[in-house]
Amino acid sequence: MTDLVNARGLGKRFRDVWAVRDLDLVLEPGTIFGFVGLNGAGKTTTIRMLLGMIRPTTGSVSLFGKPLGADPSVFQRVGALVEQAAAYPLLTAEENLRHAALLKGLDPSRAVPEVMEELGLLPYARVQARHLSQGNRQRLALAKAFLGDPRLLLLDEPGNGLDPAGIVELRAMLRKRADEGAAVLVSSHMLDELSRVADHIGIIHRGRMVAQFSGKELDTQVTRSLVITTVDDGRALAVLRSAGYEAVLDHGRIVCTGEAALGAPERIAALLVHEGVPPRTMELRQESLEALFMRLIGQEVPV
Repeated sequence: MTDLVNARGLGKRFRDVWAVRDLDLVLEPGTIFGFVGLNGAGKTTTIRMLLGMIRPTTGSVSLFGKPLGADPSVFQRVGALVEQAAAYPLLTAEENLRHAALLKGLDPSRAVPEVMEELGLLPYARVQARHLSQGNRQRLALAKAFLGDPRLLLLDEPGNGLDPAGIVELRAMLRKRADEGAAVLVSSHMLDELSRVADHIGIIHRGRMVAQFSGKELDTQVTRSLVITTVDDGRALAVLRSAGYEAVLDHGRIVCTGEAALGAPERIAALLVHEGVPPRTMELRQESLEALFMRLIGQEVPV
C-alpha cells in the first residue's frame, strides 16, 4: 500500500534559523497522525512544505508515491487547513464553498450541500463570512478541507475556536475519514486531545521530531510512581533501597518506581512499619499527558 505522504530529511531554514530540521514523516492510508508541539515548534512550516507552499531547504517529499510537484493533479485529492480559518469576508458561507469547489474541479451543486450539512453550516449558508462567529468560521474552513472527500487531510490546529461539542464532532469526522481509507495529519499543541483520536503521534520540538510512537504505545510512555511520606523520610529511603526498591527523595517525598513497588505497595507499607518508619501517606500517581509532553521535549513541569 502506497504511503500518501513520505518525507525524508525534511528541513527549512529562514536565514540563520532552522524552523524544521532532519524530519522524517510517513502518513499511511487509514490512519490519523497527531503532530504535537509548542507554538513555533515547526508544525505549520512542515505542513506548508508538504503542500508545496514553501520550498524545503533540505530533504524530499512525495505525495501519493510521486515527488512533490511532479503531478499537480494530486492536490485534487488533498484537503488542508493551514494556520487560520481564511475566507472571503464579503462572500457568504455557501459562496465561499462554491468557489473552493470550483478550484478543486468539483461540482458545487453536489459537493457543497454535503459538507455544509456535515459541518452544521446550512443555517448560515447566506451569511457573509465576516459575520460568522469564530467557531463557524472554523467550521467553514474545515468544510473547505473536506470538499470532495480527499484521500489526504493536512489540518493545522483544526479545533481552534470550536466548543467542546464541536471538538467531539470533529474527532468523529476525522475517524470516519480514516476508517474510509484517508490519511489524516492533525497538528496541535495539546497531546491530551490528540491522544483521543490519533493512531500515531509525533512530538516536534525546535524543528526536530524528538519522539514518535503509536497511539497504543502512549500508555507505555507515561511514567507511574508510588509517592510516600513518612515520619523520617531519610531513614525510610535507606530502608527501601536496602530492600532493593527503586526509590529517590524528590521535593520532600519518597518516589518509588519499578514493578516491585507499583505491583505491591502493601509490602512497602508493611516493611516501613516493621522498620519503625511507618508511612504517613502513600499514593499511586500517573504522569499526566501534559507532563509527558514536557518531559519528552526536555522541559520541567513546575511542582
